[in-house]
Amino acid sequence: AIMDDAQLEGVEAFFGRLLLVTAGVVLIAGGESARVEVLDDDEVVVGFSPLSYTVDEGESSVTLRLVKEGVAAIPVEVQYFPEPDTADDSDYIFPAPVTVILGPQQTELEIPVLIANDGVIESTEQFRVRLQVAAGLGGVSLSNDTATVTILDNDSNEFAESGVKWVFKEICRFFNCT
Repeated sequence: AIMDDAQLEGVEAFFGRLLLVTAGVVLIAGGESARVEVLDDDEVVVGFSPLSYTVDEGESSVTLRLVKEGVAAIPVEVQYFPEPDTADDSDYIFPAPVTVILGPQQTELEIPVLIANDGVIESTEQFRVRLQVAAGLGGVSLSNDTATVTILDNDSNEFAESGVKWVFKEICRFFNCT
């Protein structure tokens, strides 16, 4: 008998012989055994939670959180990769795509993403991180597959402003400004 156990398992296989039972007598239909494959119909859902993250540029990283719902008897592989928006790959350090594995009993996984502290005065920037199911893994679907990361600039324009004031002061001293 094949049981529906509500666990993501992948393809299961066994060998068996075809039997014919008639009037209480078992007759073997052929001497060869056959391979039987049982396709899994169970599902696991993986996604980001929360969908938005905010980080100060001076912090070295932001931690994204993946959540897995459903029971899996096998590891679940997903890939994530960045998508530039107003922030580009000079604002975060991220090899792409990255494959992560959630073990059978694992329901959460933290993903660190490094943030570049570039020393450039700029406005608040954003980039996205998108999920995709690793190739060949059935029974896994995505929900909340895109997280948005907002980077708050930590660079001050105080030096630039004081430098401009100094230049004007020196120009006025030289040209006798009032």
